Amino acid sequence: PPNYNDPLCAEFAQIEVLEMLKTILPDEFALILWYNKSRETSRICPTCQRLYRIGDILADHFPGSGDKPIEGMGSSERLQNEQTLSGLCSPVCFIAAAYSYPTIIKAAWGRTEEEFDDETWHILNGPPQDTVGDPGLTMLM
Repeated sequence: PPNYNDPLCAEFAQIEVLEMLKTILPDEFALILWYNKSRETSRICPTCQRLYRIGDILADHFPGSGDKPIEGMGSSERLQNEQTLSGLCSPVCFIAAAYSYPTIIKAAWGRTEEEFDDETWHILNGPPQDTVGDPGLTMLM
């Protein structure tokens, strides 16, 4: 259930917030964002739609692949930050969501808006660098 003890979660839990989100995001992404921001630790990943709790040890998207994680992407602090901020469950899902902005993947992973440099903001505020990515995930970024 929504966390009414946290002011931000309680604010997001209002149905009017969901209706407002639906005016700017596709319904599916609006509902996921509304759910994620109204819960303390429960999340739905906007990319793979996996239901999880922040800090859960999640199964690898590609079990047995043997690939090393992208440097700096697997740190638990950055991962928990990203799960809290965006609801994206893993580096793989973050990369898929950021597909339209490939040059900011490392700069934005697990960081808050206060931590973005001017170049990252310039890229995010501009048109997508690649139009092949999912438009809903691009808007979420």
